[in-house]
Amino acid sequence: MMETKPNLIHARCDRKMQPFYWILSFECFTLLIIFGLAMAGWSGYGARALGGWALLLLPLVAAGLWLAWKGYKLLDKFVWENTHLSSYHLFRDRLELIRYDKTNRSRTEQTVQLSEIVKASIAHHVAINHYAYKESKWRERQPLAHVLPSLCFVHNTSSGLRAVEIPFYEYQDMQPWLLHLQEQNVPLDVYMRMFNTTDEAGRAMVLTESEDVMPYSYDEALQHNHAYLLQQIQTFERREVPQ
Repeated sequence: MMETKPNLIHARCDRKMQPFYWILSFECFTLLIIFGLAMAGWSGYGARALGGWALLLLPLVAAGLWLAWKGYKLLDKFVWENTHLSSYHLFRDRLELIRYDKTNRSRTEQTVQLSEIVKASIAHHVAINHYAYKESKWRERQPLAHVLPSLCFVHNTSSGLRAVEIPFYEYQDMQPWLLHLQEQNVPLDVYMRMFNTTDEAGRAMVLTESEDVMPYSYDEALQHNHAYLLQQIQTFERREVPQ
């Protein structure tokens, strides 16, 4: 990527957890490990030293070890997810994506040439626990989940149409992408629902065949913001509810 860096237009990377939540979570998982080990240690010592009825403490040894193991697994998962951050790069002639799968801890790299892109669609995704990753004031109240914007690119592959989704935290971060796509005359529309699939082939089918995809111009996309789009989607959904 270094030799093509001059052609880089915009890059975005997943956020790390805010320091307060990072420290709080780290301490909670660490205390769970310590508590589990202490439970196992004291229960084992009591059963061995006292004997008799104290042998009933032996199940607590297994419970303590299980708690310690569970705490370690949670801490390990927490640290891994906070240090393996997906990144998305827009170049003049292509997209380069480095993504981490939190389920199986895999890393995938993907390149999509702009010449392969059939169209771009503005969509939205739900970010659970996003409050822990968003900088906010001390007394600012935030929901447990946020609805955030994303750009989906339907592109040709040897196996048919696929759709890659690039999530954004702020709508204005999409502006450099939209401007470049406009210069390249890439068709643009907006998907008025939430995706119910993460499969790239399935998303491509939805974005090319669904009646919930509406025409959208770059002038509208650059002029309007995320709140406006969400309002339009809510209006669209209300129209779909039978009277």
